[in-house]
Amino acid sequence: LDFYGMQLMDASTGEVARHARYRWCYENLNYSAHNSLRITRILKSLGELGLEHYKKPFVMHVLREIYEHGELVRTKSSCAHYWAAVLRSDDELEEVQNYIRGREKE
Repeated sequence: LDFYGMQLMDASTGEVARHARYRWCYENLNYSAHNSLRITRILKSLGELGLEHYKKPFVMHVLREIYEHGELVRTKSSCAHYWAAVLRSDDELEEVQNYIRGREKE
């Protein structure tokens, strides 16, 4: 997470937030497309390793950064189409998709 400008706030919930030096990391994430593939693999691996509960908080953090703060906007397509798609829970996926639809209407 540190490499991507983020930090784990709560290990039990998976809550993620920006870290103090996020600006450069976010710039790198926005402009280096190869990071999107890495994140997809990381998220898939979390599920395989029994750490599924970390996936949705990461996806939601990125979506909030995009829609509420205007950050990470170049990751929107990857987040919506690839990162969210690795969620195994239909309820979690639906919640993420509803959030995206709601924000796209604004």
